[in-house]
Amino acid sequence: MRHYNEYEQQAREFMSKAGAKMSICRVKIVDRFPNDDSDSGRGNRWQYRVTIRRAGKSYSFNFYDSIRAFLDGDRPRVYDILATVEKYEPCGDAWDFAAEYGYTIDSRETFNRVERIRRACEKQYKRLLDIFGAELMDDLREIN
Repeated sequence: MRHYNEYEQQAREFMSKAGAKMSICRVKIVDRFPNDDSDSGRGNRWQYRVTIRRAGKSYSFNFYDSIRAFLDGDRPRVYDILATVEKYEPCGDAWDFAAEYGYTIDSRETFNRVERIRRACEKQYKRLLDIFGAELMDDLREIN
């Protein structure tokens, strides 16, 4: 029997309770996150394609692991994925989102970027809510 730390165990118990399955497939090595033209976060990491399935529904999305995980040869676990998904619906517009998450909007370009991020968060939240429902989303929020 494989030993999991308490966080991984919590994530696996959630998936079992929900009757959900998760697949995590390596896609390719990338040297930065998408749409990040800065040099601050550069370094090789794996891009994964994650699919969560439950009750005849599925949701697939990209997950980018850390540089450290890449260097150590670690693969993401269920906890790593569930701890990072969007568990709350973003409220308000790009300005509200920026204030909540510490973005500074100082140009039209920055505004557009923040709005794209806000929409992506909203989309992920709605997809997960569709799969898990409100009650299980409350349980999912406990994984952080």
